[in-house]
Amino acid sequence: MQADEFQPGIYRHYNNGKLYFASEIRENNTSGELCVCYDALYSGTKRGYWKPFSEFGEIKLRENQKPVPRFTLVKALPVEKMQMLLPGKKFNYCHNRRWRICEITEVFWDESLKIALKDPRGEKLVLPLSSWEFFLRAPCQQAYPATD
Repeated sequence: MQADEFQPGIYRHYNNGKLYFASEIRENNTSGELCVCYDALYSGTKRGYWKPFSEFGEIKLRENQKPVPRFTLVKALPVEKMQMLLPGKKFNYCHNRRWRICEITEVFWDESLKIALKDPRGEKLVLPLSSWEFFLRAPCQQAYPATD
């Protein structure tokens, strides 16, 4: 991978399979080396990391000698959209042809990349990646009339 090919998004580590959000490439102010800034997305961790770009994009050999990239892009996702996927954020959501304002209660950063929502009645919805992409395009700007 070249620096101009880098995309912010969710990446999977080749060795442990855990997910990380790589947000940007920055220049190390002492060495001048390009580094990737990324955050762990697995539960129990709020830790941020950085790695020289040359290492982030390098090819590693697995035990079976199959070459794989150290980090593989799972989903390209701009930083501003990633920040929208935080617990407490509210979104308009149409469920059973009824618009509701739902609140994100949890984001599951596992193989399934799911998001859990709670509507005003306390009903919990768990949606796959393909559905929650809608929320990235439709943040809650106004309240829709309640339809019961």
